[in-house]
Amino acid sequence: MKKFSLIFIALFSFVIFHGHALAVDTIPNTSVWFTPSDAASGAPITLNALVYNNQTQDATVTVQFKTDAGVIGTQSALVASQSAKTLVQKWLMPAKATVVTASVTGAVDKNKKSIPALLGTLGTVSVGVGVTPVITTGSFPGSSTLTAWLGPLLSKIETFRLNQAVAYAALRDQTKLALGITPSKTPAQNTGDGLPPVKFDNPLNYIVLIYATAAASFFGSAIIFYIGIILVLLLLIRFIVNLIF
Repeated sequence: MKKFSLIFIALFSFVIFHGHALAVDTIPNTSVWFTPSDAASGAPITLNALVYNNQTQDATVTVQFKTDAGVIGTQSALVASQSAKTLVQKWLMPAKATVVTASVTGAVDKNKKSIPALLGTLGTVSVGVGVTPVITTGSFPGSSTLTAWLGPLLSKIETFRLNQAVAYAALRDQTKLALGITPSKTPAQNTGDGLPPVKFDNPLNYIVLIYATAAASFFGSAIIFYIGIILVLLLLIRFIVNLIF
């Protein structure tokens, strides 16, 4: 059991640290933000909302930007499975502090079937001349003290998780492209469809594809990711206890 624990911890650590090296730098630390932050009153600004599709199918999502005064606008885009996309909305910088909320109000697959798991509020941002952007992504259960302590930590962990999910999804898609495999094409469908033929000249690509697909699914699912972290922590505690006693 001890050997199994060490192997599991080693594999998990490899995925985490290798994933850190693959992490992209374009994922922001929050789901909703605006630019430029120093715009004058009435000047054009861009509201941004990051949508991450952790589902197994591509989704066309609709994001609504609104304030207490009403809806600013809605934007729609196709977000591939296990990947992220930033939707933008043009606006004018208000003179007074205004809270803008971005929410996914619609999400459908290629068959126009709704995907309820993607619906909901992405976050809010305070917009206004001279206002320091204050960003929230929802409340965390517990006391305000616990929230203040865990909030930044969870935010960093979630940013890390999304970075890895997007990076591994990109690696998976790049490997599929190298192999000539597309979402509508499998190795068995090698001719007659006008798509590039599947390449079998580099077996290592298949290993990379399996690894990247598994890692994208792991980091793309918050439940699996946090269960994995908890299991590793428990195994580490058990390993340390066995060493001491």
